[in-house]
Amino acid sequence: MTTIELILSYASTTVGGGLFATILTHKKDTQKNVLEDRVDNRKQDENEFRALIDVYQKDNGELKEQLKQNHIDSEVLRKKVMLLSQQLHSMNIKLSIMEASRNNLPIPYWIKDTNLNMLYVNSAFERKFLAPINKVIDDYIGKKDVSIFGVELANQFAITDKMVHDTKQELEFLEPMPNPKGEIIYIHCYKFPRMLGNLVVGIGGLVLGVYDTDEHLKHLLIK
Repeated sequence: MTTIELILSYASTTVGGGLFATILTHKKDTQKNVLEDRVDNRKQDENEFRALIDVYQKDNGELKEQLKQNHIDSEVLRKKVMLLSQQLHSMNIKLSIMEASRNNLPIPYWIKDTNLNMLYVNSAFERKFLAPINKVIDDYIGKKDVSIFGVELANQFAITDKMVHDTKQELEFLEPMPNPKGEIIYIHCYKFPRMLGNLVVGIGGLVLGVYDTDEHLKHLLIK
């Protein structure tokens, strides 16, 4: 009798049939449990994957919203900068017209930008302070005080310019200035901020008087 025949013969008996049925049932239950575990694991993996997708979609949505807001803010800022640029351009045109009319003022007059570069000086300034040291208006325009009057005087001018800029107020000062002989005299300056709304866009000034130190600042040289 073959092995298969022996197994079938044993399975046909009561004891053998019960044992064989038990083995088959156990095998079937084991397969079922493995299948259920696989299904559960797959469901868990799917749930975790969905959770990741939800997080990604949320983060992606927030990022898109942030980028949209940044674009809006950037556009608003760009328009503000463009408007300010247009206003400054318009102001420079008006300033040029105004300064042309003031070129004939009999007292020295000037305008600087906020970096203290000279934008404008009138002919009275040229006659009183530039011509005696062999300079002309074009030597000064677009440059700082140091290029004309040296470091020491330029630093003193910058201190009072900064005071006007920071306080946004009109102020008066006595400032040193060399005369044609190279001697230090003092000029009575009236300085004022050039405003665009609440923004300082320049520093203006004019000379109210020039005083000789030999006369203890009492002798008026400009009348």
